[in-house]
This record gives sequence, structure tokens and C-alpha cells, in this order.
Amino acid sequence: MATKPADRQLYEPLLAEGYALTEDPALDAEKAPRVVFRPKLEEPTPAALAAQADKFEELLLTVFQQGGWELYGDEIRYLTTDLKLHKPMELLWLQGRSLGISIVVSTQRPVSIPVLAFESATHLFLSRMTDRLNIQRAAEFAGADMDLVRFILPRLVRFEFLYIDARTGQMVRTRAPNPNAR
Repeated sequence: MATKPADRQLYEPLLAEGYALTEDPALDAEKAPRVVFRPKLEEPTPAALAAQADKFEELLLTVFQQGGWELYGDEIRYLTTDLKLHKPMELLWLQGRSLGISIVVSTQRPVSIPVLAFESATHLFLSRMTDRLNIQRAAEFAGADMDLVRFILPRLVRFEFLYIDARTGQMVRTRAPNPNAR
């Protein structure tokens, strides 16, 4: 679920890997199992935002009906708050796992997204944060060792993440490869 009208760093690598770019919420896994769903937003007017929200909602309901999809939501705060899609997203967080639906979401402001995004998570990957409210929000979902999470998050460096297994509370500080390194 792509929310940005253009993002070369995001879309070009996916298209190179065989993903199809579409605005059609009627998914067919046999015809196109790898899809970047991006309903365009021509201008940020209330009518255009409502039309974009309608397309995303139709997609979410299609995924719920079909089951078996893996969704990635780029900037979940935009989808749940700005486009007011918190109800269909919560439906997927509450019932999607039993339908074979996996949901991966990202956000830059964890304080601004629904609690169910964290409560239903199996895995959390947290990157560097310096805002006190964001750190506190992320630490609340880390389990018993909130103080350690609050200590680590502002000290992470670029490409470093704190991984938390939400089922066990196990934490690992890890580093992703630098995509610009040769």
C-alpha cells in the first residue's frame, strides 16, 4: 500500500523485482501476486483524499475477503489517521492472522498510530528516535524492560535497529546493511 505519489527509492527497486504498479483494488493473486497498490492523489483536497481513502478501503476489504495476502503499509499514520482507515486496519489486525494475512507497517511517529498496530505485532523493529513521546510509546510495547528500550532508542545509529520479539520480550540490537555501500 503505497501512499506517496512518487518515490524513486521505493518504487523503482520494487518494479525492477517484478512488482506491478496498480490503482485497481481488485486483486488477483494468480495474475499479479506482487503488487504495489498506489491510488494517486492528484491534489490534497478533501474530495481527492476521500477518493484515495475509498480505494484503500476497497483494497483492505478485498484482502480480508480473499485472505492469504501479505500487506506492507507505507506510513500507517497517514492511512489510519489522515485517510481515516483505522477501522478496516483494526479489522485486519484483529482477524487477519487467522485468514493468513500478514501486515507489516511503518511509521515515523509511533505515538500517532493505533494501539492495535503494536498489540497485534509479533515482531517490532525500532529505529533511532529522539522524541520523548515516541520513545515512551515504543517502550510501552517492548514488554518488561521499558527502561532499557528508552535508553537504547536515542543511541541507535543509522541502519541500526532494536528488534523485539513481542511474544517473548527478547530484544536484539542489529544493523541492516548500508544500501549505499559497495
